[in-house]
Amino acid sequence: MISMEALRSVCRGRVALSEPLRTHCALGVGGPADLVVEPVDRTDLVATLRYFREVGLPFCAVGGGTTLLVSDDGYRGAVVLLGDLLTAITVGGTTLRAEAGARFGRMASLAVQHRLVGLESVAGLNGTVGGALALDRSQGGVRVRDLVARIEVLRGAEVTTLRPTDVRFGDGDSSRGDVILSAEFPLREVAPIDAATHPDATRTRRHRTGDPPGTERIFRDPTGDRARRLIESAGLKGVRVGGATVGSRGGLVNLTGEATAADFIELIRQVRQAVKAHFGVTLELELRLVGFDPVWSRAFIHGEEPLAA
Repeated sequence: MISMEALRSVCRGRVALSEPLRTHCALGVGGPADLVVEPVDRTDLVATLRYFREVGLPFCAVGGGTTLLVSDDGYRGAVVLLGDLLTAITVGGTTLRAEAGARFGRMASLAVQHRLVGLESVAGLNGTVGGALALDRSQGGVRVRDLVARIEVLRGAEVTTLRPTDVRFGDGDSSRGDVILSAEFPLREVAPIDAATHPDATRTRRHRTGDPPGTERIFRDPTGDRARRLIESAGLKGVRVGGATVGSRGGLVNLTGEATAADFIELIRQVRQAVKAHFGVTLELELRLVGFDPVWSRAFIHGEEPLAA
């Protein structure tokens, strides 16, 4: 383990040992991380990540936690909580620059205020820019990565700006890839927009379901269809494993507040098996797995059935 004295000389923010991760993800599950740090600003964040790479400590950067499933065993390394860091959104000409922690609803609203369009297809996407890029998320058949011109990352110890195709995305372990800091979205200017009726504005009003804490979306939409439709058509709403259940919009929720990651893993298996049996479609996850074996995680995300987690 690293020297706490050395870490505190680098990181000015909060540092904690063996902190449970269930409070930092929407599904409300997850064992303790060896180390949890909460940098106070961007400079502190970059310095802390550089230090972890220098000493060879695995780390995982966590933003909103809406697309996160953490192992019941926790995470062996450092979890870096971004919190309200990296949430700035700026507009210059027809380019919108969003930091990794920015959310699509705010981005779309700001674009409308500047008479810019181009985010309509992803305006209602839950989660952050960094998470969407890392997971290669899409909405309505449009990939977020395809809307981006350049991505600012921390690669090794250097901050650099790359094209999306040149970024190394690191699965659940941020230390295995580039750390996303911000992204640039080229948009188009149009005539004055009515923010009350424009799609970018209306899609930012999130539908409230009354579900317990959880995630509205966990499976990637297959080509030409919607994962939610397949789940609903297979009669899977309300299916439950332990405290985990399929919610009202086809996402997964922690029904009792006492679900485990193992409950969610088994529920995902059951949903996949039912959809495969009804429609012949294998659903892939649009979810980041943290604290699991990386080889198993990659296989499970793509719908394969390894023997053990």
